[in-house]
Amino acid sequence: MKKCNRFITCLIALCMMTASLPFTASADRMPATPGKGAYLITTKISEITVTGVEAPVDGAKPVETCQLGGTGYTLKSMSWHDGSLQMNSVSTFQGGKTYRASFYFLPDDGYTFADAGDMTATVNGEPVEVVSVYGESEQRAVTINFTCPESAKTTVSSIAMTLPVPAAEAAVVLPTIETPGVTFYDFYWLDEDWNEYKVGDKFVAGKTYHCQAYLTAEDGYEIPSAEDIPVTFNGAPAAYYSCPVQSSNRYAIADSPEYKVAAASAVNTIKEVNVIIDEPVADAAPKMDAAKTTTEGISVYYVKWFDTDTKKSVSDKFEAGKGYTAHVYFELNKDYIMPKNLDEVSATINGKVATVTEASETDDMWIAAYDFPKLKDAVDSGSGSGSTGSGTGSVKPDESYKFPFTDVAEGAWYRKDVETAHKNGLVNGKSDTMFYPDDNMTYAEAVKLACAMHQLYHDKKVTLTAGSSVWYSTYMSYALEKGIIEIDLTAVADEKITRSDFVKIFYAALPASEYAVINEVANNAIPDVSLIAKSAKEIYAFYRAGILVGSDNEGTFNPESNIVRSEVAAILTRMFDGSARKTITLR
Repeated sequence: MKKCNRFITCLIALCMMTASLPFTASADRMPATPGKGAYLITTKISEITVTGVEAPVDGAKPVETCQLGGTGYTLKSMSWHDGSLQMNSVSTFQGGKTYRASFYFLPDDGYTFADAGDMTATVNGEPVEVVSVYGESEQRAVTINFTCPESAKTTVSSIAMTLPVPAAEAAVVLPTIETPGVTFYDFYWLDEDWNEYKVGDKFVAGKTYHCQAYLTAEDGYEIPSAEDIPVTFNGAPAAYYSCPVQSSNRYAIADSPEYKVAAASAVNTIKEVNVIIDEPVADAAPKMDAAKTTTEGISVYYVKWFDTDTKKSVSDKFEAGKGYTAHVYFELNKDYIMPKNLDEVSATINGKVATVTEASETDDMWIAAYDFPKLKDAVDSGSGSGSTGSGTGSVKPDESYKFPFTDVAEGAWYRKDVETAHKNGLVNGKSDTMFYPDDNMTYAEAVKLACAMHQLYHDKKVTLTAGSSVWYSTYMSYALEKGIIEIDLTAVADEKITRSDFVKIFYAALPASEYAVINEVANNAIPDVSLIAKSAKEIYAFYRAGILVGSDNEGTFNPESNIVRSEVAAILTRMFDGSARKTITLR
C-alpha cells in the first residue's frame, strides 16, 4: 500500500511539472515505437515569425534571405514572384509593380505544426495567412505582397540631336543626342519613295531624305506624353509626337526636316523659266493642266488660279470684269538645280514678265506667277469645255441617260458619284437595276477596277477580259506586270479589301502627275494615319489631291475598315473627273 501511494505521488508531481513547461503550443504524446506502450512528447507550433525580408527596390535584384523568430521550425525555401512567374538571379524589380514573396517551412525534430487554420504568422511585422502545402502534410507556407515604389524621375523637357547632313555615297550613322536621359529605340532615314535607310546604308545622289528617330528614356528619366516639347536636329525644329508606353516606358518619334542630296551631275543651273499657258476666259472653268514649258530642265506640275484682288483661290469659273493670277508650279528635272538667289532667274508667262518664288507649301517646287488683266465678257459660250481639272477625263452631259439603280436613293450622299461613275462606264451594278451600295469590295474586284483605269488611261480603251481558270487571273497578271500591285493577291482575292489597301492599289493605277496638290494637308495631320503607317504615301496623296477628305471634320480615314461600293464610286469619280475633287485643310 505504501509503494502504491508513493507511485501516485510521483505521477502527480510529474504532471504538474509538465503543465508548467514554456511551449508556444500544446505538447502531444506519440508512440516512441509503433505497437509499444512507451510515448515521446512533441511540441506543436502555432506561430511563425519572419523578419529581415528586403522589400523590392526599383532596379534591384530580388534577395532571398530572411530571419526566423521562435524555435522548432526551419525555412525550407524562399522565392519571389512577378505575377505567376518566379523571378531569378537576373530579374530586377520595376517601380509601380507588385511582387509576391513566398516562404516554405518544415518542423524540426520533436516539433510539429498545428493545423494551418489554427496558426498565425507575421512577415516583417505584417500578419499573413498560413496554408498547408499540397501533398506535404508536414509543411506550411506563407506569402506576402510588396509594392515596389517608383523612383523619382526627371522629366525630359526638350530634345536636341546633331547629325551629319546627308551626302551622296555617305553612310548613315546614328545622330548624337545632346539631351541627358534620352537614347535611341530605333532610327532610320526615309527617301521620297519611303524607302528605309538604316545605319550603314548609303545615301543616293539626287534624293530627298528626312530621318525618324524613335526615342526612349533611360533609367531615372521619363519622356512626357505632351506633344509640345521642342525637338531639334542640327538646331532646326523637328516634328515630335509621343507614342504609347512600351516595356514600361514611353517612346517618341522625332521627325527631322528634309535634306536634299545634290545629284552627282547636277551642274546645270536654271537661269530662265518660260511658260505657255491657256489664258483665262470668262465663264470658263480654271484648268490645272493649262500650262506647258519650253525650258529644258523643268517640268510643269500644275496651275493654281487666284482672284487677283481677293487673293482667294478659284475653282468654279472665271468671271468677266475680274483679274486672275496664275501660279504655275514646276519642279526640276534630273541634273538641274535652282540658284540660291531666285532673283537670278528670269521668267515669262506667254512672253510677259513673271516672278519666280519657292513654293513654301510644297517641297522641292517653285512657282512662276503672273497677273492677267481683267477679263472681258465671254465671246464663245463653249469656251472652257473639256477637262475641268486633273484626272483622266470629265463628265459629258447625256440627255438620253437614265439612272437605272432603284437601291440608290435620290438624296443619298453618293447618288451623284454612282451616277457619274456608271454613266462613264467606270462601275456596273450587280444587276440591271440594283447597285448594292453598302456591299463590301473584294481584293479581286479592286484589282480589276484598277487595271481597267490603268488601261483606259494609257490605251484609251479597255481590252482586258476575264480569265479562263478564275475570272480575275488576267487582271492579277496585268496588275503585276504594270506595277499596280507588288505581289500576287490571289490568296486574298475573295476577301474584303481594307481602305488603306484599296488606296494603295488605286494610286498605282494612274501616274503621279494625276494627283496634283490642291489641298493643304500637313504631315501627320490625318488623325489615324501617321507618316509611318501602311500606305501613308498614297493616302496623303489622295487627301492632297482632293480625292479623299475623311469621314469627319478632323479628316479621320479609318484605314483598316472595309470599303463599300458607294465609297468606291466616289473615289473613281474624283479620280476620273478633276472638277469633282474636294477641298480640305488639315494642319
